[in-house]
Amino acid sequence: MFTPFAFVKSAAVPIIPFSGILDSYPSASGAWSAARRLSSTYTGSILTVRRASDNTTQIIGYTVNGELDTTSLSSFCAGTTGYVTTLYDQSGNGVNLTQATTTRQPLIYSSGSVITKGSNNETSMYFDGVGTHLSGSYGSSTDSYMSVFGVTAPFDTGSNWCMYAQSLNSTQPPAFGLIDRDIFLDFMWGASQEASFTPNTTNLATKGAIRKAASTQNTVYLNGTAGSTTTTLTDVTIGPIVTLGCIFGATNGGDGTFPYKGWISEMIVWRTNQTSN
Repeated sequence: MFTPFAFVKSAAVPIIPFSGILDSYPSASGAWSAARRLSSTYTGSILTVRRASDNTTQIIGYTVNGELDTTSLSSFCAGTTGYVTTLYDQSGNGVNLTQATTTRQPLIYSSGSVITKGSNNETSMYFDGVGTHLSGSYGSSTDSYMSVFGVTAPFDTGSNWCMYAQSLNSTQPPAFGLIDRDIFLDFMWGASQEASFTPNTTNLATKGAIRKAASTQNTVYLNGTAGSTTTTLTDVTIGPIVTLGCIFGATNGGDGTFPYKGWISEMIVWRTNQTSN
């Protein structure tokens, strides 16, 4: 039988609401990503980029899928290179990481394309190991519990050093430092209180560390697998200064001490023990 077109019904395509990692694991104290939106409640931008040709800056947001708007980024930086001046905090706590010095800004667009890393071609910032870093502040000191996880890749087996640090000021050792290399992943808590892991890879991976309890345990992780644990530690207070890409940021009185060489896609910090997650 002939069926008139007017009576043919098409199946409705369901709209799947966006959900980010912070919807599953909420209450982060700091959350930064150069690749994607991390929470359905976050409506701000991802980053601000500066193009080298005329030093103009532009704020870059995300697509309907929650990914960095690489189309806008590529259009803005076409024919030149692009550097991150601000990486916005998606936790809701306003701890934006910035860099005003052009020679210290991480690279995000080069040779006609957005920088990516890993098998899934995740958008990543490149830190040159010569002092490139982003920094910010929580505004006050915080307690001694911490869980930090980042998606990163070291450049090689050399001294790639600290990808994330938090300290009281630029003259004291960081209360927390997460060092990423091909030959090991190192979690530093205070002076010489460390736990390490041997990842043996320069590919993009999820790396992190958890301060489980005061004066008890620190454990490092690679893609969800626990490495070594350090116990019986001297408790220290985490300071307000946050640095991505080195231990002490130049804007905090340092000069990019122990700079990181490699790629960083994102970093998330919780003030709780996230071992179960």
